[in-house]
Amino acid sequence: MIGRYKLIVNATYGENDNPLSASKYVYIFPWKVVLVILLALAIILIIGKSIYKKTIQKEQRLEEEIDKEKKEIEELKKQINKRN
Repeated sequence: MIGRYKLIVNATYGENDNPLSASKYVYIFPWKVVLVILLALAIILIIGKSIYKKTIQKEQRLEEEIDKEKKEIEELKKQINKRN
């Protein structure tokens, strides 16, 4: 489907049916197919970027929550040591 093609036209004209012949080379490129592929890739990249951002944000929130939990555990350890 992609590539160089040779177009050939054979015809006759006039009352005497004079022959007429012509040829031309053309290049065929399926731009609609390429456009669909590029749009699909763009959509995939946008969705992937969105998922990546959400994952990073969730990871940061979880890290902050872990730090809070660690601080709370340390405080509870101190309180237990004070009682003993």
